[in-house]
Amino acid sequence: MKFAIIGKGSGLIETPTKWPKDWLAMTVSGAHLKYPHSDIIVDMHELDIVEANHPEIINDVRDKHIAYYTIRELAGLPSSKRYPIENIIEEFGSDYFTSSVAYAIALAVYFGAEEIKLYGVALSFEGEYYFERPCVEYWIGFARGKGIKVTVGDPRHTTLLRCIGEYDQNKIANSIMRLYGYNVPQNIIGCQEAEQNFG
Repeated sequence: MKFAIIGKGSGLIETPTKWPKDWLAMTVSGAHLKYPHSDIIVDMHELDIVEANHPEIINDVRDKHIAYYTIRELAGLPSSKRYPIENIIEEFGSDYFTSSVAYAIALAVYFGAEEIKLYGVALSFEGEYYFERPCVEYWIGFARGKGIKVTVGDPRHTTLLRCIGEYDQNKIANSIMRLYGYNVPQNIIGCQEAEQNFG
């Protein structure tokens, strides 16, 4: 099985609306509002928060019987499922989760994913960038370590797995992308060569 994990960032525009039969579309948190083609929703917020902010998501889950993974099974929502947190911690040996995206990646791995594609997962605002991004990158690495192919999308729409020099939370595409150690200005290289030759 293959999984598209879909957030609500700018890269959402790249997301196909139809998938081959061996793919499942998994949206996180409020992304279902922008991408109403979910097979699975992962939302680790309390239901009262979701109902207050996005009651239409709950209505859609109820009407379309979308599998809705959250903190606990919800009365009156038959397709809701309690996230298998204990099983995942026991099987994978980690309880490092800082966002619904991280939970979604771990769930896809738990379900036996062969491939995972992330769309609309920018994690570019300050809180996301500093607290959520490292955790999502951890789970990407975890999945890759298990031989799962993981792609994160166009670098213009995500900070994931990017070496960013001059970080600008509002302009991901305009941030200077650097490969550590290789984007050294030529004048610095010249100084280093001079030191080696005459030092």
